[in-house]
Amino acid sequence: MSHVVVARFWIDSRSEHAFRRREAALQPIMHRHGGSLVYEFSPDGAPGPSPQPPSVVHVLEFPDASSFGEYLRDRDRLAISASGDGAPVRVEIIAGAAS
Repeated sequence: MSHVVVARFWIDSRSEHAFRRREAALQPIMHRHGGSLVYEFSPDGAPGPSPQPPSVVHVLEFPDASSFGEYLRDRDRLAISASGDGAPVRVEIIAGAAS
């Protein structure tokens, strides 16, 4: 059973290009752990709990929760995160097994 991750990102408009570079650098790392970006979209401002919708939403899929955990702990991913370059202002993650 696959593991689905919904990641919501709030991005400072001045950092959008850096965020896109960060995403591109993370893609091969995610693939290394069996993950893939299934969908990406920018919400249209539909009502929700947050007064401002996220800038970008990713729907990711991994083979299982363990693979997602390995991706999160990957040294290369952690180095990119530690650099802070292109980091979103805020991130919310929702994850679980697909049914």
